Amino acid sequence: AMYSQRLLILLALPCWAEHTAASVADLRRAAVRVPRAAYRGDGFAEMSNVLNAHLRRVNGLTTRPCSNFTAEELQEKVLLPMFELANSELLTIYALHSDNRQRLHSNLQDLRAEWARINGHIETFPVLHDVHRDGLCHEAVMWFVHHLSEDRRQQLLDSLSLPLLPMKRHALSGASADEASEAARLEVHSSYESKVSCQQCHSGPVWSSWTNATLPPPLPVDKEHPGRERLRSCDYQNNPPCGPCEGLGGPRWGDSLDKFLPVSCTVVAEAADVPESQRPKPSFPALGQASIDGDTRSPLEV
Repeated sequence: AMYSQRLLILLALPCWAEHTAASVADLRRAAVRVPRAAYRGDGFAEMSNVLNAHLRRVNGLTTRPCSNFTAEELQEKVLLPMFELANSELLTIYALHSDNRQRLHSNLQDLRAEWARINGHIETFPVLHDVHRDGLCHEAVMWFVHHLSEDRRQQLLDSLSLPLLPMKRHALSGASADEASEAARLEVHSSYESKVSCQQCHSGPVWSSWTNATLPPPLPVDKEHPGRERLRSCDYQNNPPCGPCEGLGGPRWGDSLDKFLPVSCTVVAEAADVPESQRPKPSFPALGQASIDGDTRSPLEV
């Protein structure tokens, strides 16, 4: 009921610009936060394949491979027209719910400032161009599908050439030799990551028994060796709660529990049996890094 009231309020709000109102179908699609199965793929590349197939079927829409564009062409000829025609009602819905489809920049001045900064990095370090370009391709597709009302999409068909989603998922690895190059690389990759958030919804689930793209349910009880499944994987979903030696994993050479060697672990004492003054203080690294993308299915266990 509360959501319905919010939606009615949004419908009564004046537009931020003189753009036509979103249709009922546009608003319904904006309110749906989990894509239907027909719009999801098993992993990043498959997600791109599935969504590209839908784009190719849009009547009158011209599409080109992402690699056929330059970053500046995408900015000026694809993204800029869509930024100016974005529907305020749709953007309000995304902002209200902190949806990944929401705008990252509230005005054109801020958007151009980021473009100028990233373009400067690309001019100095051309090797970063493809990462930047691919992120812009993802952003362009997301804006076309989710920021424009249907009538505005139709309006752009004659003048717009939309990039298809790239198959490659860029990952940040290693480090650059000099400070300037490393700073540019980190900012370009950070910008890229902010533009490929569609994978969080469109690339899951990979198994029909999973209901979302976060954690899979606990493993079924091993009939021959009950409890072995908890040694391999155990998290907050398990009941009873995980013990000190559970969920530590170990070397695996297959998916079944008989193709897994548990880490050697012996419980010396339960936490409740050790006075707090005698417990060792936990120590954590000053900085940690994990690469989590659409193919990562246990992010809380990384």
